[in-house]
Amino acid sequence: MEYLKYRGVELEIEYDYQPEEKQTWDYPGCGESFEITSIKINDIDVMELLEEQIEDIEKALIEELKGRFQEPDEDDSYYDIDN
Repeated sequence: MEYLKYRGVELEIEYDYQPEEKQTWDYPGCGESFEITSIKINDIDVMELLEEQIEDIEKALIEELKGRFQEPDEDDSYYDIDN
């Protein structure tokens, strides 16, 4: 579950995420997939009300998650234990 502020309203979002799996000799692999399964405001399911905005909400959530979990570059000071 994640929280996302969308158009000034905090949404509680549940989703399914399947990372990309590379093809091997004996496995065809699969592409990355992301699907929102629930959107709530104050424990009230509002997913049907936001049906036309689902694509925008997915994009915003994916960007939020990528920014939060993106691995730092090798040059990044994150790896510098002296700082």
